[in-house]
Amino acid sequence: MRLGRLAVAWILGARALCGQSVEETELILQHLQTAAESTDYRAVQVRRVRGHFSGLGRGGEWVGAIESVMHRGAAAGREEQFSLELRGFEGVALSVPELAQRQVLYQSRAAYLFRYQSFRVLDARAAAQQYVVVALGEGAVRAGRYCNRIAVVSRTPDRPSWLLDLDAALGVPLYAGEFTPNGALVAELEVGQISFGSAAHLPDGTNWGWTPRMGVEEFASAAQARARARTIVSIDIAPADLGGRYVFDHARVVTDPLTGEQSLVHVFHDGIDAIFVSQRAREPLHTKTHTIRLYDEAGVHQCLFQQGGTEFLLVGRNTKLKDIATRLYRRAAASL
Repeated sequence: MRLGRLAVAWILGARALCGQSVEETELILQHLQTAAESTDYRAVQVRRVRGHFSGLGRGGEWVGAIESVMHRGAAAGREEQFSLELRGFEGVALSVPELAQRQVLYQSRAAYLFRYQSFRVLDARAAAQQYVVVALGEGAVRAGRYCNRIAVVSRTPDRPSWLLDLDAALGVPLYAGEFTPNGALVAELEVGQISFGSAAHLPDGTNWGWTPRMGVEEFASAAQARARARTIVSIDIAPADLGGRYVFDHARVVTDPLTGEQSLVHVFHDGIDAIFVSQRAREPLHTKTHTIRLYDEAGVHQCLFQQGGTEFLLVGRNTKLKDIATRLYRRAAASL
């Protein structure tokens, strides 16, 4: 699906409607968060970006990864559970060995894709401070189900906005289009088939859901994670270093089971959009370049720099990510 100029105008113009109260926005976003976290479903969907999947797209071409997803919602005494698998690519024929290789790589990124790459409300209260919701009437019929269309628009011009078609009965997004602050469509997630509740025929037990790979440990405290990452000379990173209403979500330490090499990752979000800050040990550079390398792909920015024996990588959609990286670089230069 490609959205016309009218939809883009809504995305860009909705920022002028930010008079919507935070309380009203929070109620709507809480409904979306609850629907995403608590609904049982099985679906086939297409995740489209521009040339992002290992060079399959050329010259800014759209590439669609076909996925199968199962989700068991959180309930009393039970955490949310999901699985996400790659089935193939739109219009691309892969050999069996090549598809199998890509499926292994895809699985290693399943949690990021499911939780952060497309639209998902992580914290309705925090998100209501940063976004406004605009109702746009009836959406398209998707996967045989009627939808309501809304726009979720950043109150500030430094992060993405989304156009969503929500299942009219349950509120689960059946389409999410991501727009940059200047109105460029950079990613889509479109559900083609879906079944809910008992009709989803989810497997019994808990052994089918995604689990972190070996060597990944998550911590609710940044201090605990820093203490665990003993091979890294790191700096403490707090929400104040990022600004922009980002809050700390969790930190993780990734340890290579073969080499023992560690990475320390801080995860921050504003209720929807996330920023990742990774630190790991590297051989000190012989010369001081004072350079922050910048990368941009499919609306996701990356900033990479090194200070002493520590390499820093920042990943996020925020267009001010370079400013954040500069502040962290100065802090690192003063203390490492």
